[in-house]
Amino acid sequence: TLPSGRNFIFDFIEDAKADDAKALLVANIIYGTPAEMVAQVSLLKQNGVEIAGVELGNETSAENIGFEENPVLYLAKARTFALALKSAHPDVKTGLVAAPLRPTNSPAFAKNDTWNTAIANALSTDPTLYNSYIVHVYPQVKCDNQPSRELAFECASEYTGYMKNINSLSEVMSTTGKNIGFPTFKETFVYFQQKFPNKKMWLTEWNLSHWAGPQYQGSGYYSNSLFNALFVGLFRNEMNKVAVENPGFIEYAIQHNITGFAAYGLINEKLNSEPESICICKTRTVS
Repeated sequence: TLPSGRNFIFDFIEDAKADDAKALLVANIIYGTPAEMVAQVSLLKQNGVEIAGVELGNETSAENIGFEENPVLYLAKARTFALALKSAHPDVKTGLVAAPLRPTNSPAFAKNDTWNTAIANALSTDPTLYNSYIVHVYPQVKCDNQPSRELAFECASEYTGYMKNINSLSEVMSTTGKNIGFPTFKETFVYFQQKFPNKKMWLTEWNLSHWAGPQYQGSGYYSNSLFNALFVGLFRNEMNKVAVENPGFIEYAIQHNITGFAAYGLINEKLNSEPESICICKTRTVS
């Protein structure tokens, strides 16, 4: 509810109906209640909005989001929401939160893989309660500390080629000597196919990770750039290729986002902190 007292869910309903869009909802399983989630779904359906599904939480595998990186704690809470939802709306699909893929030689890989094993087991054990798994993909490209615009763009272009054309991170290292620090596109999709066989992926957030400015360790100044557009095109191509070769594997894929705050928006206002030396083909308008 807004400070004025207006419940902004009615604005959401108006937008969804105007665009003839389905709603993929995120349940607030940390601070909300199952009853609140069921009421939200009921209200949307009563107002003619089709429900594509309900995500049982958001990035809940992260160390700072509620469940101490413990899938047992997460699944216990998610189950209460799923049971309430399926009781009231058995036709509405649910998704469990998977952890992102990390390089296989890193401590984060083992931790996230353990989480994903628990999620895969829950999907297999309760296939009517849980329908899909949720993935977010945000590769980083750290090319900011370059002395010129040309070298920054060359560095970023190299990363993009590795993400698209090479099968695995280990192959990147052996053939190029470059440690890109995150799995390639192909490696990511292969991992989730093998980890969750015969289950549908909800890829509910994907984009180039580019938190802007020194407060975010300078991880990227690529919003509003041709490089961001190049990444989007390459990722869409690879994703569509995977979808064609594996029908039913990817059920939803949502780019996050077109416009927004200082990170992840394809269209953002130029920040004063961005050095002109690495400002790559920025624009303020889209025609």
